[in-house]
Amino acid sequence: MKRILIMLSVLILAIGFSACGKKSAKDISSDKAESAASDTFIEVEPTGNETNNEPPTSGNVADGTVTVSDAGSSASDGKQHPAYTYKKAVVPATCEKDGFTKYTCDCGASYTDDTVLATGHKYGDWKETKAPTESSVGKEERTCKNCKKKETRDIPKLIPGHTHSYTAKVTTEPSCTSEGIKTFSCSCGASYTETIGKTGHKYTDTVVAPTCTTPGYTKHTCSGCNKTYYDNNVKVIPHKYTDEVVAPTCTSGGYTTHTCSVCNHKYTDSKKSELGHDYDSNVVKATCTSDGYTTHKCKRCGHYYTDNKTSATGHKNIKTDKKAATCMFDGYEKQVCADCGATIKEVTIPETGKHTYVAKTCDEAYWEVSQYNMTFYHKMLANYHRRTDLMCNICTQCHCIKQGKDTDIWSKYSDEEQSKLMLKYVNELRRQKKASDPGFYNIINDKVELVYDAKLTELANIRAKEISVMYGHYESNTTVTGAAECISKGHNTIEIAFDSWNNSTGHHNIMIAKNGVRFGYGRYVTENCNVFHVLLVWDKHHDANNYDQ
Repeated sequence: MKRILIMLSVLILAIGFSACGKKSAKDISSDKAESAASDTFIEVEPTGNETNNEPPTSGNVADGTVTVSDAGSSASDGKQHPAYTYKKAVVPATCEKDGFTKYTCDCGASYTDDTVLATGHKYGDWKETKAPTESSVGKEERTCKNCKKKETRDIPKLIPGHTHSYTAKVTTEPSCTSEGIKTFSCSCGASYTETIGKTGHKYTDTVVAPTCTTPGYTKHTCSGCNKTYYDNNVKVIPHKYTDEVVAPTCTSGGYTTHTCSVCNHKYTDSKKSELGHDYDSNVVKATCTSDGYTTHKCKRCGHYYTDNKTSATGHKNIKTDKKAATCMFDGYEKQVCADCGATIKEVTIPETGKHTYVAKTCDEAYWEVSQYNMTFYHKMLANYHRRTDLMCNICTQCHCIKQGKDTDIWSKYSDEEQSKLMLKYVNELRRQKKASDPGFYNIINDKVELVYDAKLTELANIRAKEISVMYGHYESNTTVTGAAECISKGHNTIEIAFDSWNNSTGHHNIMIAKNGVRFGYGRYVTENCNVFHVLLVWDKHHDANNYDQ
């Protein structure tokens, strides 16, 4: 089968145009080159009527006209051409000759295209026209149903006493484009052949869809001989781009990325230069202990760097600050940097523990303790202010009030006497519990009364100072393993502190605990006379001589 190329048709068409004086072949070729720049053209094998075994209408020629025009035309190359009119004459294929279409321009120029392969003969059955004898061969013939052509062959002579018995065998297989041969043989050596018609092409179609970069088409492949041709060209699909704008930054340029949503093809444009940093500067001066420098920070991206470093100045303006120790509180002497406030050196001056009392009227004492914000003493003297007829002793250092002849009842910490006073109240409570509930304490194993412990009292005093800084139940370096703890603040007497615990279920249960054996009580008074109380009850299941801290 002849292969006709579209490009050949275009070339012939160009010759026709040239003959008309309308457009030269060079012009047509130029148009075609421009068209190829925008569309990819695939060679197309005209399908014709390759597999059609039906005979064409003999002698018939189909006439008609075809117009090539640029006005509203859909010319495949997408270019604009002047209008030319061609007469179309279709010559059908016959058994032995290919068919084709002849295009003749009104100027006389012509070309052929659309070739259709010859159909091949379609013979009927063999018919005997002369019987064979022992002395001469016979004849038989068959006639083509399409063109009436006759084909004859000999019938072998008869052999006396022998009857031919033929065995058929295909000696040449037919193909898509050529006939085959079947040979009939007799054991006597006589034989004859007959033609096997072409099988014709049997095409399977594969449709390839167009993409953004390649046109679509239909591929036809013969399953017998693998011959292939293409048609049904479809132009490429235009890209469908989405745009992503990347803004420029201080260190990188900006651009726009266009991405095709169909094939993912990308390209960039609209490029912009990087912005560069835009710094703000902040000067940090050197101090006594740290270096100075200038920080430059970009207002857009936060990038920064430092320069202009200067060394720390060191402590140069040092002053001495002193506070004398009093009867209840430590004093100190320390060296302080006047520039940065740092303490360079500090020495603690222990409290003296010695009060200096003077006699004053209760009214004078009332106003003095008010001046120093000594809440407890202020409340204690509340009923005695304006009394100039009653006298009391007041310390000139700490401004505490002395009650009795020699005892200061509000020393800074609790002592053994005060701890045993609190223990007296607790043991009385435990005896009351025993009386009201005889079975509460086991006579053999449980002790109703707690025993005073000096070390527990010392630890309770330290614990009282701790909670004056951070009030609450928590573990610390002085936490006593195995000891239950009661705490309170703001109660100005031992009696008030005891009553507050006794009226609290949790604290009440600690004071009457069955397993309790040892007791300690501590107190701490701050400089502004706030009072903090701590009571510890030791569990008998722990070693009484081992305070695990």
